[in-house]
Amino acid sequence: MATQETPFSLVYGVEAVLLLEKQIASLQIAVQEGLTTESNAQLCLAKLESFDEKRLEAQQKLQCYQARLATSFNKKVRPRSFQVGDLVLEVRRPIILNKRIGGKLTSK
Repeated sequence: MATQETPFSLVYGVEAVLLLEKQIASLQIAVQEGLTTESNAQLCLAKLESFDEKRLEAQQKLQCYQARLATSFNKKVRPRSFQVGDLVLEVRRPIILNKRIGGKLTSK
C-alpha cells in the first residue's frame, strides 16, 4: 500500500495537483469541489472558449506589432526601378578560404 502513495502525499498528507489541472478543472478537482459531470463539462467548455479568445487577442496584438515594425522599416527603403540595359553596381563579397572544416583535432 505504501508504494502506491506518492512521496508528496506521504510527506504532506494530500495528493499533489498540477496548476494546469486547476486551470482546466480536471475530473480530480471536480470531485474534490463536488461538481457534477455536467457542470464540470460546462466549466471546461467555458475555460476552452476563454483560451480561444485569449489566443485570438494575442494574435491580433502580434499582427499590429508586425505592421508597426514593417512601416518603420519601410520608411528607410527607397523604391527604385531598373530598366534592361541600366548599369548597376554589384557588390561581390570575397570567399573566405581560411575557414576550418571539421573540428580542432583534424590535420592541417
